[in-house]
Amino acid sequence: MSRKRYLGDSVYVEIERDMLKLTTENGNGPVDTIYLEMDVFDNLRTYVERLTEELQAQADATGEP
Repeated sequence: MSRKRYLGDSVYVEIERDMLKLTTENGNGPVDTIYLEMDVFDNLRTYVERLTEELQAQADATGEP
């Protein structure tokens, strides 16, 4: 699963040296690169899960889908 995948908004992800490598590209190769160690990725995933729960609770409270 090390091949590069497009996430959207010019962002790509791949695995390199046991880290997630995020790049932004404008058609001329990578512009910016961020390497996330697995513990940082876990922290990001936890953040997204909590945010999703909060947003769902807000939507449930207001009756929005």
